[in-house]
Amino acid sequence: MASILKVDSIGKTSGSTQDTMGGLAKVWFHFNGQDNTYRDNFNISGVTDNGTGDFTHNFTNNMGNDDFALTAGSSGTSIDGTNAYAMYYDGGEATTSSVTSHHRTDAGTYLDVKYIMGMVAGDLA
Repeated sequence: MASILKVDSIGKTSGSTQDTMGGLAKVWFHFNGQDNTYRDNFNISGVTDNGTGDFTHNFTNNMGNDDFALTAGSSGTSIDGTNAYAMYYDGGEATTSSVTSHHRTDAGTYLDVKYIMGMVAGDLA
């Protein structure tokens, strides 16, 4: 029989304690923007393809608010061989249930790139 350990914080032998839930990623994904498939993910229910280089990643379990932290990036080439260098996130496109990412060249051309990765930290609902 397996045991489950449930704690709110873990104390160190000296100094302050650490919140065990606050430091964990609540969402992460490794996505292929060329064939719209996730290589692997956590807390992702699916993706919405909004057009070239524009994807909404939908959460299985909602965040507590839309003020979470996101780190993301993309790399690789588009289907036509153009290199993608930039990934950006517009905070106005974050909701408690999803985050939208855009992928483009330095010149501003949107691309469906092969490697898109992201992580979300914050409180779940």
